[in-house]
Amino acid sequence: MDVVKAKFPKGLPTLQELQTYNEGADVPPETAWIWGMDDEIGRINLLTPERVAAARTAELRDGDVVSLNWNMNLPKRPAFGRQPCKHRIANHPDSPWVFDDWLDMNIQSGSQWDGFRHYGHLSTGRLYNNLTREEVLSGTRCGIQAISEHGIVGRGVLLDYYAWTRRHGKDYEPFSHHSITLENLKQVAKEQGIEFQVGDILLIRSGYTARYYELEKSDPQRLHEAGSFKPFLAGVEQTEGMKSWLHDQYFAAVAGDAPAFECWPPKTPESLHEYLLGLWGVPIGEMFDLEALAKQCEEKKRWTFFFTSSPFNMPAPPITTTNPESLECANDAYLHRTVQSLFSLSGRVVVITGGARGIGLAFGVAVAEAGGDVAVLDVLDTPHPHFETLKTAYGVRVKLYKTDVTDFETLKATFEQVVRDFGRIDGCIAAAGICPDEPFLSRTPDSVSRCFSINVLGVYFTAQLAAAQMISQAPSTTNPKGGSIILVGSVAAYQASKAQYLSDYCASKGAVLSLARELAVELADRGVRVNTISPGYMMTDMTLAISDTRPGLAQIFVNEPPMRRMGDRSDLKGACVYLLSDASAYHTGDDMLITGGLHAGRTGEE
Repeated sequence: MDVVKAKFPKGLPTLQELQTYNEGADVPPETAWIWGMDDEIGRINLLTPERVAAARTAELRDGDVVSLNWNMNLPKRPAFGRQPCKHRIANHPDSPWVFDDWLDMNIQSGSQWDGFRHYGHLSTGRLYNNLTREEVLSGTRCGIQAISEHGIVGRGVLLDYYAWTRRHGKDYEPFSHHSITLENLKQVAKEQGIEFQVGDILLIRSGYTARYYELEKSDPQRLHEAGSFKPFLAGVEQTEGMKSWLHDQYFAAVAGDAPAFECWPPKTPESLHEYLLGLWGVPIGEMFDLEALAKQCEEKKRWTFFFTSSPFNMPAPPITTTNPESLECANDAYLHRTVQSLFSLSGRVVVITGGARGIGLAFGVAVAEAGGDVAVLDVLDTPHPHFETLKTAYGVRVKLYKTDVTDFETLKATFEQVVRDFGRIDGCIAAAGICPDEPFLSRTPDSVSRCFSINVLGVYFTAQLAAAQMISQAPSTTNPKGGSIILVGSVAAYQASKAQYLSDYCASKGAVLSLARELAVELADRGVRVNTISPGYMMTDMTLAISDTRPGLAQIFVNEPPMRRMGDRSDLKGACVYLLSDASAYHTGDDMLITGGLHAGRTGEE
């Protein structure tokens, strides 16, 4: 505390005062690394012997003990694709009457504390007290063991939001994207007679575990769906008011009964995890079983208590490399990454050019369905009507930017705006393109130049801007591996069309395939993968319109592929998600031909 007094003689600074204090410093404006640069426990410093003793005197009255640890077998299907706890009993070799218990678990899958190595400030790549990524991978600084050695002991405060909603007849579902507002939390505190103190340990009962027990009996399928990669979870709102309140109350730690404490996915570009853990040093407890505690508090009409907790005393392992890939190369790694987690795009931002209609729009839907945020760049003034579905149906951030890929300065400015809006870029799909259908002998320099400006140069500089951002940005918890770029090719790069005149289109797509192979090699050691997807005859509004006016061409579209049909845009969605996700972490420099077999050989007659 002496360090804090030296820096802030008037007392603990408010969030607004921190912004002034940090002016000119190389830290985010709302950084609160106020306990000294050798500190590893953050707001746990508030739990001084004096505060612990005062809490003991005031709160230890009845001798009742309530455990907040949830059953380690629950939830049966943890959120975010994490593995459930696996328990086995082994007979000790020395005697048939001696047994050992073995646990294989992701400690994020049950009752646990988020420590400062778990989540940083994503847009600036800062972890608590300037902890570096290299230190996380190879050292022990700011590990959870530091908090364990101190202990989380002091006055606990329960805000029973779930009981409050029931008492007031509020229509509220914990398994939803519901934001618990600051106004309502203050009302809960008022009705419970709570006056907060510096160093309080705040617990918020959202009703997650209570509802879990109900759904386990009435709707187990809903529980299964809640274990998805992109779950909707009720929690505290991510407003400026909530952020200031959580900071200025100077809670030593915060916790709740849900898997995220805050509303998830975040409804703002930045989550509260980034501030609580990365910038302020406030541990976050998640999936605490608050049911017995809530019942006892209600019976006694007292919602404060003496709280004790000791997280795992587990220093970081002595890893000697800073390459995150090496952490996953153990011989049994395949047992610990589920297929669902490999294909998840949760927390990732994907830029799609030409994404306001056609194939590009289908790619956007695929990314959103896999949990990714979508930034669409398109020259269209008005997107396809299905774009509204993309914006509203998947619970992810979606934004449309009017952009011409042939104007480099505009394209560059748009990428910069995307980074300001979304914080980062993890994937990019260069899907903007045109397909002139005109005989070779009729093409003019201007018309050919336009095709190449969009299909080749537009793709080239889209990839360049995306790769530059991916290389420069800090890794995130959801994407530590750099980035993935998909360039859209075509079967036309491999064979001529029998009934269309596509000379410059074929040439442009051949250039795209060659470009992708070169970039894959050049960018591999920078963590950026580059692949292409080459569709065959695809059913889009444009091809359907052509088929209506040229029936002979429609017959070719259907009969030439060995599978005897046109492709549907849904045929491309899986490939798109695969190439953008960790499922393709060892896949670069390749072209995925999705043609119904057309690239292998034509069948059928006109």
